Amino acid sequence: MNPNLFSLFLRRFVKIIGIGLCWVAFGTPIEVLIEDNASPNRLSLTLIDDVYTDSIKTYRSVEEPVATLTSDAEDENNTNAYRAKSYLSIAHLYWRYGNFENAIQAVDQALELNETTDGTLLKARLLDAQGEEREAINWYNKTLESTELEDEREFIRIRLAMIGVNTTNVDDLYALAQQQDQEFKNRAALTLAILGQPDKAIELYRPDPNSKHYFRQLLRLTEWGLTSEDYETAETHSWLAYDASTTRFDGLYALTLVDETYRKQENLEELLEILRNFQDKDRDLIDLQIDLLIDLELYDEAIALYHSIEQETDDIEARYRLLQIYDISKRTEEMILEYERLIEQEPNVVLWYSGLASHYISIAEREQSWAVWRKLQENNADNIDILTHAGRYMNQMGFESESLEMIKQHADAYGPTTTGQIFLFEAHYHKGRYNEATEALNVLLEDLPEDSGDLRIVADGFERLQKYENALAIFTKLEEINEEPLGYDDRMRLAWLHSVNGNKEESLQIWQEIWLAETAPARRSFAESQFLLIAAE
Repeated sequence: MNPNLFSLFLRRFVKIIGIGLCWVAFGTPIEVLIEDNASPNRLSLTLIDDVYTDSIKTYRSVEEPVATLTSDAEDENNTNAYRAKSYLSIAHLYWRYGNFENAIQAVDQALELNETTDGTLLKARLLDAQGEEREAINWYNKTLESTELEDEREFIRIRLAMIGVNTTNVDDLYALAQQQDQEFKNRAALTLAILGQPDKAIELYRPDPNSKHYFRQLLRLTEWGLTSEDYETAETHSWLAYDASTTRFDGLYALTLVDETYRKQENLEELLEILRNFQDKDRDLIDLQIDLLIDLELYDEAIALYHSIEQETDDIEARYRLLQIYDISKRTEEMILEYERLIEQEPNVVLWYSGLASHYISIAEREQSWAVWRKLQENNADNIDILTHAGRYMNQMGFESESLEMIKQHADAYGPTTTGQIFLFEAHYHKGRYNEATEALNVLLEDLPEDSGDLRIVADGFERLQKYENALAIFTKLEEINEEPLGYDDRMRLAWLHSVNGNKEESLQIWQEIWLAETAPARRSFAESQFLLIAAE
């Protein structure tokens, strides 16, 4: 056999085996890509993906394959076509890695050497991704002129149509969408809706009952219907959305849109009739019906509907609703009687007292209002949580001194509590009475055990009062009595307190200990920055 012919045959044989076996014959994805770049074929995005995946898994970056490809791209002994494909491979790797600047630079270098369809398309897509749509259009058009692949031409035509869409040429997109599949129609509908064409969006869009986003798709059509005043679409799809909802939150939102649809048509009576005839109404549908009855001033029916449903004994919000109906319908005597009944039945529910007291305040009956709060104190004299909860309402109604005295009386009778003393602290602090606020903290500090976790709350208060020595003393004591070292947050705080108290050496030591003990990079970095900051002072 002729030696040259045998050599040619051998090279082709090796190439065929290499392409068939890929990594077995050539070893690594980058070598397979380099071999393919030497061929006259179009750039292989599949092989570039293989290189990217392998590089990220192996090196956590793309620098290794980029360095190899750069060597080939800069070698003037290689053909311009091969060098250009090497630069395009680099550009794709940088794009995948999120480095657009380097990707654009590599594409430009490729185009200078050899302007190809792969190069112009990549340039267009990079510009498009960066929002430089005007320049992208030019490069898409260049690609459209050079490519012979129908799928590629279709992609470019669609992309050009989408890029060129604005409020003056939406008809072009609408016409194009009518020739495409439903997936494209739905995407085009979203664009048209954004451009202020919800009517055209409704015509194109079709929700998919099998999609996990079906509920959101129905909401979309409902909202477009409301915007375009296509209330038939809005009604249909808001009810469908309610039926498709899987959580109470979603169901409530769908009902909100149902309500809005009928309100915009000023047709609440029709919605009320639908709800009256609704079978097996849940709580949210009943609430909507009650809202409509109140809006239409059908108070008797609203109260009757309320009484017809079985109320859960612990559903405070639902029972409060009836009181609101009495208030709106100006049935004051019935409202007061209901409040008094609830207070007698549930003396530990602050809402009943606050509602009745608020009513008396609204009609300038301050003494009556104060009588309600006195009753709360009598009924709950031993419960500091209820007293402080009530105290906040009392402060809003102008009974601040009475609320403070109420908490002090509890402390005198049952001893100081964290809840009570912090209530006193907050009340004094927000009014600028810092001596009284300090006293509230000191009383709590004296009463708490040495190892109490509530000491941190006391330290918080002293910090807010800028009494850093007191806060430092608390944390120092906690560190002394704890068998284990303080946690990360507490040690950071201790270091800071030493710093603001002028104990620079102690602060430096703690920051150094934190830096040595922590393994998380972010925590180590923060500790190091604080250490260096204090050391530089």
